[in-house]
Amino acid sequence: MSELTIIALVAGSYAATNMDNLTILVSWMLAGKTSFAGIASGYAMATIAVLVSSTILGLSSNVIPVELIGYLGVFPIGLGIYSLIGQIRGGSRQADANTGNAAALGVAATLTGNSADSIIIFSPMLADSKGIVDLYIVSAFVVVAAAWFWMAKVASQRVAKLDAVTNVAGWIAPIIMIYVGIYILMNTATDVV
Repeated sequence: MSELTIIALVAGSYAATNMDNLTILVSWMLAGKTSFAGIASGYAMATIAVLVSSTILGLSSNVIPVELIGYLGVFPIGLGIYSLIGQIRGGSRQADANTGNAAALGVAATLTGNSADSIIIFSPMLADSKGIVDLYIVSAFVVVAAAWFWMAKVASQRVAKLDAVTNVAGWIAPIIMIYVGIYILMNTATDVV
């Protein structure tokens, strides 16, 4: 398999399994309740978690049950409810702003929980490859993940110019998080609900 084929396969797989995460990232950026640094840190942690999980599952798929990933859906539901309550209370942006490690961990948990499909796609890809091909897959994954975050930033900056959209995003982001959590619980390998 050529390097370009591997890159195209990784890019296509990442795009197919992360459209929802792109929407979530843009919503968070528009809502303005989580600092950009918190979103970026959480996204980086989630990307590393997905890559490490995929690698571990690819190397030892009989040892760690993929089904456990679905239980991460509880995190985005909790974060969404918390954000929605804050939105209903009408607190100031500064008072409700999520900054620091807690915000980054919340972002990471939400995005990792929503990435079960990515883990399920990339685990067999890494299991079936050897040596240098694994290096190409991992490198392409990191580059595509960085490009994905950049696309979310550009999209949020362009949409942020519309005040009405920015105000609505404060309500949409928590609802999307709750939906994502329910989706994770219902549509991953666990089918826990």
